[in-house]
Amino acid sequence: MRSGLLTRLSEFACRTQSTNWILAAAISGTTLAPVGAQEIQPAGTPEKFESEDQRFLAIERYQRTSQPAPIKNYYQELFGNQTEASAATAPNKLQSAALLRPIETEPTEPTEPKNPVVLTAQYEYAPTSGQVFTVTPVSATQEADSYDDLPAWAKTAKASLKPQEKSASPAATPVKAMNVSMPTATLKIDTPVRIDTPVVTPQSAPAAPEVSVNPAIEVAAGPQNPNVKVEWTSKEGINVGQESSCELIVSNSGSSTAYNVEVDARFPADVQLISTNPAQEELVPDLTWSLGNIPAGETRSIQVVLVPTHRGALNATAEVHFTAAAQSGFVVREPLLGLSITGPDQVMVGDPASQSVTITNPGNGIAKNVRLDALIPEGLEHTRGERLIMDVGSLNPGESRTIRLALSAMTGGDKVIQVSASAEGGLLETSSSTMKVIAPSLTAAIDGPGLRYKGRTATYKLKVVNDGTIGTSNVRMMHKIPEGFEYIGSSRGATYDAPTRILSWFVGKLEAGKDAEMEVELNASQIGEFTHYVRATSEHGSTTDTQVVTRVEGASALVMDIVDLDDPVEVGNETAYEIKVRNEGSAAAEDIGISCELPEGVQLVKASGPAEYVTEGNLILFKPLPTIAAGESATYRVFVVGNVDGNLVFRARVTSAASPEALTFEELTRFYGDVR
Repeated sequence: MRSGLLTRLSEFACRTQSTNWILAAAISGTTLAPVGAQEIQPAGTPEKFESEDQRFLAIERYQRTSQPAPIKNYYQELFGNQTEASAATAPNKLQSAALLRPIETEPTEPTEPKNPVVLTAQYEYAPTSGQVFTVTPVSATQEADSYDDLPAWAKTAKASLKPQEKSASPAATPVKAMNVSMPTATLKIDTPVRIDTPVVTPQSAPAAPEVSVNPAIEVAAGPQNPNVKVEWTSKEGINVGQESSCELIVSNSGSSTAYNVEVDARFPADVQLISTNPAQEELVPDLTWSLGNIPAGETRSIQVVLVPTHRGALNATAEVHFTAAAQSGFVVREPLLGLSITGPDQVMVGDPASQSVTITNPGNGIAKNVRLDALIPEGLEHTRGERLIMDVGSLNPGESRTIRLALSAMTGGDKVIQVSASAEGGLLETSSSTMKVIAPSLTAAIDGPGLRYKGRTATYKLKVVNDGTIGTSNVRMMHKIPEGFEYIGSSRGATYDAPTRILSWFVGKLEAGKDAEMEVELNASQIGEFTHYVRATSEHGSTTDTQVVTRVEGASALVMDIVDLDDPVEVGNETAYEIKVRNEGSAAAEDIGISCELPEGVQLVKASGPAEYVTEGNLILFKPLPTIAAGESATYRVFVVGNVDGNLVFRARVTSAASPEALTFEELTRFYGDVR
């Protein structure tokens, strides 16, 4: 019994890939992983393939289970079902993965069966393979015939198993089959993706060549729902080293045209591309076809001839990009603005000068957020100021609104009123109106001396003229007397207000072209420049101003007095002359020079005064004084001795900057001698 079991174990181990490991596990009594007990596939059966390249999308959606895969594996027959034990020791590890839907395939033999054979594929999880799923496709006929391939001892062991342990994967729900032939190599086919908008090419994909697209595209109206699908098919087996053909079918199953359809295909590096239809300039692993527009329900086909260089899985992917377009007829409406301003062209000053502003919408769209902006010129008055901003709201097509600007004419002249209307969308319209305000025009004038000396009187003549087109009432004339003048008198019954120094006349009504004159007499009391201000006013605020400047200067007036202290004087005795120079003018005298002339027979003893002196013969010259202010004086004394008797004349002269010619003053003195 023991030798027979050892013989069967050795026979089984030789049919697997892990002969030594199985024998060692059996001898030591340890448990071996189920993957190690998988039988080496006999020649001529479909090859298994692995989904190891994570760059490409998965072919199908998988449902993972914890049941062992029902592949040709003798592990259970030798060691029993270890599912429960494995789940208890490693509950978080995935044990197997079952394909959610079957894949249609053709028999490996080059025969044409009447009905397609469904390939049943199960995925087994290998704990030591870095979570890489391994699939072994097994056809339905091969699965049915697998029992005949078992050795006698295995058939006996398998017959003793319970029926519920025979199936390890749940039944898959049938879905629409994919017509893919899998003889010796299996193509990995990406699931078609429905795209309603342009798809951005992934970074791993190469840049597609430029496609010339005609911008003038006939686009249908209404909702557009293109649905483009891509599918790999192969009608013959793909063998290593042999030219094989496969077809990439691109179909539009949607309800509208797909525009600018592009297909990106990617082949493994170990595949040699022979030709394509449509042809490519360069046969590289990454190819792009521009298929243009595909109407709804139509299909495009791409033929590829290739030669694989290695056995195993041939992973070819295809990505489709397209755009959907729709058009619709919209009514484009355009709002417009119209602006006008109406009002009187001519008004009298002081009268109302209201204007009416009308905003219209002559377009066929709604003008939103309409606003009116008005600039009020100087001379017209509004209660809200010089700039008015008013929100009008929205104007429907053909609608108009009128806004009244309540204005008053304050001054005469031409007045320009500017208004503008604006709305959303950059709408702007401007308008303006010119209005003439009629008002009396007054002109005031004053005539008087530009120079007066201090203490002198000056007469000024004032005049007001109505040079407008209409008469005006309540005409008044005012004259502000400056500080350097004193009021003496005036004509026409003027009124003088001393605190304000304003002289006023009431003229009354002054017709157009008429004038009124008045006079005023003033006295210049101070030296300097003084401005006389004159203003004429009338009703409605009509005002005119004028002015005149008068300069008041002063004049110096030097007066000299000579007094002899002794008269008569005995010969030989000393006497003196006192010379006093006074400035009786209104201005200071400058550069005052004094000189004295002694008569014959009189000898100078000494002299005194505010300045030094020198003598030259009978002349006594004093150094000029810089200034003598108005009302001030300077005194000199000259001491002399008479040597002869008789009436002798003493002369003194004075000069100044204002009077360069000398003024001479004399004094007669009687000198007498002793008579015996």
